[in-house]
Amino acid sequence: MQQVCEQGQSRRGGSVWLVLAVVGALALFHPNRAAAQCCACFLCAADNFCVDDVAGQVACATLCNNAGCPNFAFEDGDICMGGCGGQPDFPTATPTGTAAATATDTPTHTPEPTATDTVAATPSATDTHTVGATPTDTPTLPAGTATATVTSTPTSNPLDTATATATSTPTSNPLDTATVTPTLTPTETSPNVVHVDVGTAVGQPGGVVGFANTLDAQRPVMGLHVCISYDAQTPIRAVANAPDCTAGDSVSGLFSFQPAGCTPGTTCTGVCADLSGAPDFPVSGTIFTCRVAIAPNAAVGTYPLGCTIDAQGVGGEPVVASCTDGEVIVQTNVPGDCNGDGIVTISELITGVNIALGNLPVTACPAFDTDHNGQVSVAELIAAVNVALTQP
Repeated sequence: MQQVCEQGQSRRGGSVWLVLAVVGALALFHPNRAAAQCCACFLCAADNFCVDDVAGQVACATLCNNAGCPNFAFEDGDICMGGCGGQPDFPTATPTGTAAATATDTPTHTPEPTATDTVAATPSATDTHTVGATPTDTPTLPAGTATATVTSTPTSNPLDTATATATSTPTSNPLDTATVTPTLTPTETSPNVVHVDVGTAVGQPGGVVGFANTLDAQRPVMGLHVCISYDAQTPIRAVANAPDCTAGDSVSGLFSFQPAGCTPGTTCTGVCADLSGAPDFPVSGTIFTCRVAIAPNAAVGTYPLGCTIDAQGVGGEPVVASCTDGEVIVQTNVPGDCNGDGIVTISELITGVNIALGNLPVTACPAFDTDHNGQVSVAELIAAVNVALTQP
């Protein structure tokens, strides 16, 4: 058994030194690093995954949100192999292109049926009375006297038929159709309920990772005022003294460090976002994203992203607004341990060499970049090889 172990150790050591020999050629090359978007989706309804070459922060947030993933990280780099934003074990998915748009249901209003009262027919009563035969009186005259016929004619001609037609007329004309038109008066009696969920950023000390903030509202709003506080070890990054935040689709945003007049990176403790977008303000989805610059000396652990919110209704109606805090998770791996399992393999060492040569971005395996300068040096490769040689 001991001989087998020694043989396995010898084979692995030989392979490791073969990789180390390749390192000597690094000085002959100049790294060319890509600047695309690696998007990691986690805490998903199904399985966690990474997607390469995503267009940007909002596209990453939208993609993950549509996949049922409330939390996501994104970093510059066109390959997610080895982990994106410190996520080590996610499989790489093939993007389908632009993230699917949020389906919109448009309610169709069907008016109430028209009530019609119709009287069936006009009641009509006809009485017909016929007077009998015409009476004739013929007197008897003496013989030899000329005969004369006397006819008595009644005042009304008894041979004519007297017809009387009685028509009953209701108070309202029964032939007219009575139409009842209901009056619809919408009344908003309940306040609009709005909720914002602050996402989670995951990365290593010295790394820059992002998180997204999503909205869920019952009805459209006119504007939102969202403030996020952060720990000094995991501040929202400043770019040209402004927060590194981006408004989502159909949203306009103004971002500022807090408190007013603070110095980013030293005295600032949070960021506030003033968002508007009516009449196209979304009722759900990503409303803005931000990037966190983790301090190089940040200890492994979880750092809070506190949240406060105010909302303004479209018509001035009352709004009940709330938000859920987020967090920044700081984690680290041993040098060269791309997947976080505590072991540096030959495959991982080859990945490190390719990063150093410029064939892969540093985000392919951030565990090699131990000084967090965005590059992998010969010294960092040797450190990873030493881990591989000394591990059990």
